[in-house]
Amino acid sequence: MSTIEKGNRLEDKLYGYLQDQLDQSELVFDAYPPDLCELHKKKKFFCSERGRDVEFDVVVEVRRPGRS
Repeated sequence: MSTIEKGNRLEDKLYGYLQDQLDQSELVFDAYPPDLCELHKKKKFFCSERGRDVEFDVVVEVRRPGRS
């Protein structure tokens, strides 16, 4: 198995673990209410230093109550 395959498996496990927390209405990372969190896989964000998008394997976006 290649290192890329190993990394993808690890990412999948982490994503599944976090998705289970959301699905069961548990605190994400034992700290954040699930209704304030969004989970993404392979999400891209613009990096001004690189002048292009950077892709993150697993992203948890956390909002404040009442914010989008």
